[in-house]
Amino acid sequence: MKFMKYAVFFYTSVGIEPYTIDSRPKKVSLWSNLLFWANVINLSVIVFGEILYLGVAYSDGKFIDAVTVLSYIGFVIVGMSKMFFIWWKKTDLSNLVKELEHIYPNGKAEEEVYRLDSYLRSCSRISITYAILYSALIWTFNLFSIMQFLVNEKWLKIRVVGQTLPYLMYFPWNWHENWTYYVLLFCQNFAGHTSASGQISTDLLLCAVATQVYLICHYGQLIADASSSLSISAYKQNWQNDDIRYRRALVFFIARPQRTTYLKATIFMNITRATMTELLQVSYKFFALLRTMYIK
Repeated sequence: MKFMKYAVFFYTSVGIEPYTIDSRPKKVSLWSNLLFWANVINLSVIVFGEILYLGVAYSDGKFIDAVTVLSYIGFVIVGMSKMFFIWWKKTDLSNLVKELEHIYPNGKAEEEVYRLDSYLRSCSRISITYAILYSALIWTFNLFSIMQFLVNEKWLKIRVVGQTLPYLMYFPWNWHENWTYYVLLFCQNFAGHTSASGQISTDLLLCAVATQVYLICHYGQLIADASSSLSISAYKQNWQNDDIRYRRALVFFIARPQRTTYLKATIFMNITRATMTELLQVSYKFFALLRTMYIK
């Protein structure tokens, strides 16, 4: 689906195919599998080295370093968790996207009727802005150490920086002034990209899927707002100098929209933006109840 193209782009960069649908056939290849496992293995090695450094820093009383590397570990765990969850739930996600595809406008004519291009542009601006800001954040951090070395020491020659790595890790050898520094620098940047892409892609995917559900509530809210605003619009016109018969008829016109018109799901539920909030609250309460029951 068009709303998910940026999420699919970041998933592809780490070798993951998040879902398959009729309009997007299966594209698993040897290259994508190699890319996925290269990302996973590299990221696992990096986080293992960070965990070792955490233990060493804590035992040596370097609490600031310990807290710093703990934040790196948390960042990696979140990224890996999101990646593996999508990889694990690919079948369920494919079924969900297929259901969404059935209610999606089919063909250029239907897309024009629903003004799909305007909503797609709005969604794309939000997705691109989020992806660019997140990517700029992670790559600024990844490249800060090498840029500091190149600018301050090699170019301006104002102070000695030395070769440093963006992330704190434990190494059983001395990598300073050694060819292994460049290998480690590449691996750490590669790992940072993997973790960031896993988070960006999953967030964009969940946002795109949740939006298709939210749009129903959004349009229901527009119907309710339009209905309730009829009486206000009628009252605000210049009716004081109109004919008495018009003013009497206007009273009935103003009285009718006092009962707001709603988009309904059966006869029990009014569909508005508040409905989305209520559904999320009920879903969370039900999840918490099931979790409590299974724990007991």
